[in-house]
Order: sequence, then structure tokens, then C-alpha cells
Amino acid sequence: MRIKDYVQALYTLLKDGSELEPTLARMRAYLEKRGLLSLYPRILRGLVEKVRRSEQMQTGRIIVAREKDAHDALKESKAQEAIFGEMKKDGIHIDPSIIGGFILERGGSRLDQSHKRALLDAYRRLTS
Repeated sequence: MRIKDYVQALYTLLKDGSELEPTLARMRAYLEKRGLLSLYPRILRGLVEKVRRSEQMQTGRIIVAREKDAHDALKESKAQEAIFGEMKKDGIHIDPSIIGGFILERGGSRLDQSHKRALLDAYRRLTS
């Protein structure tokens, strides 16, 4: 088995309600029995990364250039609720590089209504 297979198995067990410590102890014993204990730290790091990514995909975020743009982004996220679900105020990030507008991200979906993207699109159309 590959490391990502062990990570997926652990993630599935924990997601289905298994207790953390006994599950990890069983995984460690299994690997030790097969002489693969050196994989254990990498499996744990992979599990932590998978949990982090899973949480990030479910929460989503709104990226705005200025604090006052957050209001427009929150209105738009309500209109796009079918795609992005409910956005929370703690999911707002300030990024001045987008110039204005907003970017909504959730689980692999991205709605980019930033001025930076609009300017880059205009530039590409003019120069090609």
C-alpha cells in the first residue's frame, strides 16, 4: 500500500466516528508488525494535511481588496449560495493586489469578480 492509501483509510475511520488514539495505536501496531514503522510519521503528516484541506474546502473564503468591499461580496455570496454555501464573516481575507471587487472560493469552486482579473482580461484581449 502507498502512504496516501494509509492516510485515506485513517481519515475514513476517523470521519466515521472512530476514536483518535485507539485508531492511531492500531495503525502503529499494524505498521510495526509488518516492518513499516518508518512510514508512520509520514502517514500522520498526510492525515493532518488531509484534515486541513477538508476543513478549508468546507468553510470557503471571501477575498476582497478593502474592508468596505466585503459588504458587496457577502451580498453576492448570498446570491451564489447554491454554489458556495453560507459564507461567514471570519472567512473574509484582505488582499490589496486584487485592486477591487471580490473573489469567492469554496471547495474547488472560484468566482472571481476582482478588478485585477478584469484588467488582465482586457489587456490580453488588446494585446492578442
